Amino acid sequence: MILPLTHLLATARLVSGACECGYSIKNPQGESQIVFTDRLETKFSQLHSISEGHNWLAQNFTVSAADGRGNFSKAFLPNNVNTHGTKSGDGSGLELRYFNDTQEIDIEFLSQEFDHDNGIYPINLVVQSKKSLEAGYDASKTGSFKRVKLDFDPTDAFHEYRFDYLPGQVLFYADGKLLAHMKGGDMPSSGGHLILQHWSNGNPLWSGGPPKEDATVTVSYVKAYFNSSSSERQSQLARRCHESSKENPVCAINGSDNDEIDSAGASPRRIAQVNSVCVLIVGLVMPLLQLSHVFLVV
Repeated sequence: MILPLTHLLATARLVSGACECGYSIKNPQGESQIVFTDRLETKFSQLHSISEGHNWLAQNFTVSAADGRGNFSKAFLPNNVNTHGTKSGDGSGLELRYFNDTQEIDIEFLSQEFDHDNGIYPINLVVQSKKSLEAGYDASKTGSFKRVKLDFDPTDAFHEYRFDYLPGQVLFYADGKLLAHMKGGDMPSSGGHLILQHWSNGNPLWSGGPPKEDATVTVSYVKAYFNSSSSERQSQLARRCHESSKENPVCAINGSDNDEIDSAGASPRRIAQVNSVCVLIVGLVMPLLQLSHVFLVV
């Protein structure tokens, strides 16, 4: 079962019992490891319904044209989120989000920008900040916006998109290749929500559309690594890590839909010393139709 989506919000926080001291990535600024204590993982191919996974909520709300800064209002309905075993059809746009308005990380696809004849497939990498708010929510007028051309067709098969949100910096990847590395005071500093969203509101400067026929984005899996802010949860994790009998209780994040957890050999003492934030990994296939907007946000 694969997931075509309109708007999904991640809710539950899960941890694997196989990695008692957490999950690690290499520090981009050194040889040390950055460790995350919690993991949320959903493989939609293994679900018959969204509610079965207990980790996601199919959202039900509307946004007026004025509030959405477009020509049309938007309605997000749970019956537009389904699980099935087929590849997506044609479509308009997607966002991956870690969301808090002026503290927002976006990976955005605008299918109206795709040029299939010439093999041009741009992806928009965005960090919304107070500066972008002051510019009318236009991050392109700040230093936290990058439009990068992908070296593959995102509509022909499943590809993996990822961002690593670390203190003061955000790194963006596609199929394991680093696309952009943003740093500085405009990077998010507070918590948010993980959202997958597919929409179009007729804004000619951004989402375009709406498409003239149904557009579907298909998501295969989502993996998020983070640290719980609950003091009770932190105590439980510290105790579990301390009691671990494994020689290497920290597992490495490899970033693919295969078995991505390998022994990392990190010292459990590193856990309490690292101020890590979040790693998000999503596998999806974009629709072919023009005039849609796919949005992956934290």
